[in-house]
Amino acid sequence: MSTHTGYLLIADITGYTQFLTSSEMDHANPILQSLLGVLLEQIGDPLNFWKTEGDAVLAYSTRQDFPSGETFLTICETIYNAFTQRRQDIIANTTCPCQACANVGKLDLKIISHYGEFDEMQLGPTRDISGPDVILVSTLWSKPPVFQTGVL
Repeated sequence: MSTHTGYLLIADITGYTQFLTSSEMDHANPILQSLLGVLLEQIGDPLNFWKTEGDAVLAYSTRQDFPSGETFLTICETIYNAFTQRRQDIIANTTCPCQACANVGKLDLKIISHYGEFDEMQLGPTRDISGPDVILVSTLWSKPPVFQTGVL
């Protein structure tokens, strides 16, 4: 086991639960597979693929020479743009009137990232990460904070 400081990233398809519960599975699953596939295609150096979990792709970076926070933001933008382009391609190339095909446009992507410390473990052929910062980013993913705006 080795300890690293680096970026943690979760790219999560929003609207997933509503999409699945109101769609025909024979069309919903290939749509989601295509959208998750494009996210996976974007995960590469300097990021390491961690795992998929339902409607999300999780990644991290252990590179000590990671170029900059700006580079990380560019990576996030590239992931989001690839997702939206694939979503638009699906919408543009279907004439199917089913609920799954009609509701593709309601799917979006949220990206949660955090710079922190984590342990990387090799478990047979699988790499896993753990630590308080991994728990933090996972909590932000499952229960995003509520922000309020207003005049004081």
